[in-house]
Amino acid sequence: FHLAIQAWHLAQKDLKQLQLLIVGPVGNKDGEKYLKYLQNLVLELNISQSVIIVPRLLPAEELKWLCVNSKFIILPYINIQGPSGTAMDARLSGVPIVATDIPVLRNQLADTDVIWTKATSNDISKAILQANGLNKLRKNPFSNQFKNGIMKTSEAILKIYESSIGYQ
Repeated sequence: FHLAIQAWHLAQKDLKQLQLLIVGPVGNKDGEKYLKYLQNLVLELNISQSVIIVPRLLPAEELKWLCVNSKFIILPYINIQGPSGTAMDARLSGVPIVATDIPVLRNQLADTDVIWTKATSNDISKAILQANGLNKLRKNPFSNQFKNGIMKTSEAILKIYESSIGYQ
């Protein structure tokens, strides 16, 4: 999350009207310490007016509402197993996704989503600005890119279901 915050700081001059909302647990065993670090980083970079941290899981309906009402979603995962529920919610809402280039996410993303390959705040900042430009995708939720993203999400859900019932 710290790279997303640093990238947000770099992109701020072009995103003055937007806010970065960080949702979900922000760490593992050192969660409280990392949360303090993130809060201090926001203050140090002087972006407290545009960054909100909600360090807990949200109910599914609230998360879906946030996805639908967002300009884009940043998924800064570096190591996840299985499809991301947040990526699926973002895809279903038609919101462009900015994500780490890892195979699990790559299989769920549409052509209009933005993937960064280097985990640097500069690269993530460029991806954020690119995604902000892609926000026009939401004006036509039945575009080919949106349909392709829905298809990928549906296939991922089917794979989860098949593996849970032992289908091969």
